[in-house]
Amino acid sequence: MAFAVVLQACGDDAAPRGPEPKVRLQVTVPQDGATVRAETVAVEGTVAPAGARVQVLGKDVGVESGRWHAEVPLEPGANLVDVAASADGRRTAFASLRIVLEVRVTVPDVGRVSERSKRLRPVAAVRPGPGTAGRGCRTAEAAREHNCRRAW
Repeated sequence: MAFAVVLQACGDDAAPRGPEPKVRLQVTVPQDGATVRAETVAVEGTVAPAGARVQVLGKDVGVESGRWHAEVPLEPGANLVDVAASADGRRTAFASLRIVLEVRVTVPDVGRVSERSKRLRPVAAVRPGPGTAGRGCRTAEAAREHNCRRAW
């Protein structure tokens, strides 16, 4: 005689789902690695689903019809701007931008030398070379005599 054994799962556990879909985040302006001269930069992009939440540098920004925009202040030199987008039932998406704030520096015209500065003697800063410790290489003449090197 054959017996059939039927096993039934207990509870209402649903079958395991696959991973949640990811929010689609795209930064359209500026390009990664951009160099700018303004102290602020407009960061813009798109997100799907259209109702997703977008944060730029940790601050919420408005999303309209899947488009978002933020004005970001920059420090001189290299800046890193982080963008995150999230939505219910979806995995968060991240993007990072490197933006360089280039600062122009006015170099003084050294061609114009005052009468007073013509009378001043430049002093060479030197440091002792090998085997010259304690010889007092404080002038260019002593540096040449004791084989001292210039300090940079």
